[in-house]
Amino acid sequence: MKRIIYIFIVFITCISIGKGQNRYLDEIFSEITITENITYATNIHVLPALQGLSPGPIDLKCDIYEPKNDSATNRPVIILAHTGSFLPPVLNGQPTGSKNDSSIVEQCTRWAKKGYVAIAMTNRLGWNPTSTDQNTRTSTLLQAAYRGVQDARSMIRYMRMTAANGNTYGIDASKIVIGGQGTGAYISLGVATLDTTSKLFLLKFLDNTDPTSPVPYVIPQIFGNIYGTDSTFLPIYDTVPSSPTYGQIIAQLPFNLPNHSSYSSDISMAFNIGGALADISWLEDGDVPIVSFHCEKDPYAPIDTGDVIVPTTGDFVVEVMGSRTIQDKQAN
Repeated sequence: MKRIIYIFIVFITCISIGKGQNRYLDEIFSEITITENITYATNIHVLPALQGLSPGPIDLKCDIYEPKNDSATNRPVIILAHTGSFLPPVLNGQPTGSKNDSSIVEQCTRWAKKGYVAIAMTNRLGWNPTSTDQNTRTSTLLQAAYRGVQDARSMIRYMRMTAANGNTYGIDASKIVIGGQGTGAYISLGVATLDTTSKLFLLKFLDNTDPTSPVPYVIPQIFGNIYGTDSTFLPIYDTVPSSPTYGQIIAQLPFNLPNHSSYSSDISMAFNIGGALADISWLEDGDVPIVSFHCEKDPYAPIDTGDVIVPTTGDFVVEVMGSRTIQDKQAN
């Protein structure tokens, strides 16, 4: 309840200040500078699998927005994750889905004009929404969201690394916020709440095709730990019946690469614009404050508890919890 009161006070303060020029509340800078396409991490992505290729490494990029001619060297950081259904633009059936989305550019520009350092980040893409198998749809979406959380935490650690090595961007490494829009909101909410591996093993996150031996959709030993700070490998099995090694592991592909592992992945708060939380049980006492914005009639993510569906087919993917459910629990 204290977190809600604090956030309320902040917004009331913003209103009461009126037209006064106050850094972080008002646009006190007329111009900004943008440093584009910075590689903040390198990791393994599965998007090539859509073309029948093996997963491989990809450089993850970000754009950093700063107020122009600003002498401050202790500026808070706001990181933004874009929408796009964890697929590239057009392929996802939308014109959006990159760090260059107009809404992301506009938000970062406005934050920078207020005096913040704002970051538009990319994340790894790829899942299989068109599969006729519900377990495949659910597992690949959850795995995509999991990689997104790992990537956001790599982004956070990258900024702390820059602060510890010359502080190129003039930040306060103790004040980092993560936010997301649409699909990116699943990432920001995951960063705020996914703090133990046990949260990956809820019943709805298990493939129960064989009830005697359920398999987690996300296996940290393969996909990497929740922070993405370890090296993991995907085992490749021999599937040729006539081979003497049939059924045995014959190769291992890198599947998660650690980035900036010695730095903290902690954040000060999170916000979501749409999107949802994988499960409300992830939200616990002691988690950072979360601010939510949501359209009541959002067709793609429920404001309350509801189902994620594939927009083009209407097929069920997974049950999630939206902004109103999140804020109801956060307030109690």
